[in-house]
Amino acid sequence: MREEIAAQHRRLDPLFEAVRDAFERAAVEADRALADLAEALAAHFEQEDRLYYPTIGSLRPEHRGRVDRFAIDHRRFLAQLDGVAERVQRRALEEASREFEAFAHDFAGHEAGEEALLHALQAELDAAP
Repeated sequence: MREEIAAQHRRLDPLFEAVRDAFERAAVEADRALADLAEALAAHFEQEDRLYYPTIGSLRPEHRGRVDRFAIDHRRFLAQLDGVAERVQRRALEEASREFEAFAHDFAGHEAGEEALLHALQAELDAAP
């Protein structure tokens, strides 16, 4: 599972770059790139929130609080991305770009936290007799 989620995270990286590139070109492109990223993130979060994290929370209740916070973060990230898109639609591209970079930074930290948890769980499994 750890490798699958990490691979999914890496597949999102080009979408983040597409948004950055689009900010430099035009609002129409930024709007489309943000929509593509939002769609991919929604699908990614749905998979994590419906398949992976409920299983972890059930099998490892000591981690339930952490995976519940991941789900809360997912909703917050989608709302942040909506805010960036709204600024793009208003043609406030510089503001949108700054907000997107803050979002991307927060999201990278979130990904690292998810991957750290999954790495720790895998290490526990590997160490089990």
